[in-house]
Amino acid sequence: MDRFKKIFFLFVAFLALTWIPQVQAANLDFATAADMVKDYYHNQSEWAGIFRMTNIKRMVIEDDRGGKVAHVCYQYKAIPGNHMGRRDSGVDQRTFTFGMVRGGYRVLDMGPYQSTDLGC
Repeated sequence: MDRFKKIFFLFVAFLALTWIPQVQAANLDFATAADMVKDYYHNQSEWAGIFRMTNIKRMVIEDDRGGKVAHVCYQYKAIPGNHMGRRDSGVDQRTFTFGMVRGGYRVLDMGPYQSTDLGC
């Protein structure tokens, strides 16, 4: 019986060290992805400091070559007093590419204007 317990615990330890972290890393829930997309748009994109993403109307997340791509339809609004003098608002649809960085997902890139079509 002791031999069985040792084998069982070694098997469980093997699973915990190999399979479980990969499953956790492979998951990217909708709420986290939406927060990461907004953070990227507000702080790192070409529109940082000019527009705010005010509402994500629709988002679809797909696997893509070891990462993820979020197809996002969103509303945006100009930040009052921005350095470009923009005052417009509207709806845009873009892709946001996620990659693995230190065991977790991170937005790496934002696609160009209307780079996806979610029918919004």
